[in-house]
Amino acid sequence: MGPPSVVRALGPAVYHAHLKDVETRDRELAIAGVLDPRPFTDPQSRAWNLRTIGHGHSAAFRSSFLGSLREVGCDDVVSIENEDPFLPEETGAIEAADCIIDLLNANQPFLKRGS
Repeated sequence: MGPPSVVRALGPAVYHAHLKDVETRDRELAIAGVLDPRPFTDPQSRAWNLRTIGHGHSAAFRSSFLGSLREVGCDDVVSIENEDPFLPEETGAIEAADCIIDLLNANQPFLKRGS
C-alpha cells in the first residue's frame, strides 16, 4: 500500500496522523518478505524495522504524505512515533523533530518553532 494513496482514498475519515519511518533490507526482504516473522528483539536480522523519521523514506515521500493529509483536510496535530531499535529514545525523538519541522511548515503551518 502507498500511504499517500491510502490517505486520499480514506479522505475525510483521516483526522489524525502518526509519523514514523521504516527501513527495508532488500536481501532480507527477498528471504522473509514484508510479513517477516523474525523477532523485533533481533533487528539486525529483520527484513524491515521501524525507524526514526529520516532514516527510511525520502524527503519527497514524506512531503507527498503530508501533502495528502492536507488535501483531505487533516491539518491539525501530527504525532511522531519513536520505535527505532537503533537509536536511544531521546536521540530518536530529537532527530525526528529536527527532520520533520521544516517539512511540516513547508506543507502547511502545522507547527511553530518554540511551541
